[in-house]
Amino acid sequence: MVAKVNVKQHFKNTSVQWVEGSYVFPLPENAAVNRMQIKIGERIIKSTIKRKKRSADHLSTSPSSRQAGQPC
Repeated sequence: MVAKVNVKQHFKNTSVQWVEGSYVFPLPENAAVNRMQIKIGERIIKSTIKRKKRSADHLSTSPSSRQAGQPC
């Protein structure tokens, strides 16, 4: 089965301070992401999609002290 799905999520920072976070989107083993973009105000950030192994390596070397999946 093949499906193309669009997901829209909204986040609002109600604090007066900047908030840093990691976006983790769990997918089944046989799923794939081919595009992602984030809109902040009028600014659009387009993602760079990496192969699974490389993405996992990137997460494990992240300077952040948080574990993937933990709330910010």
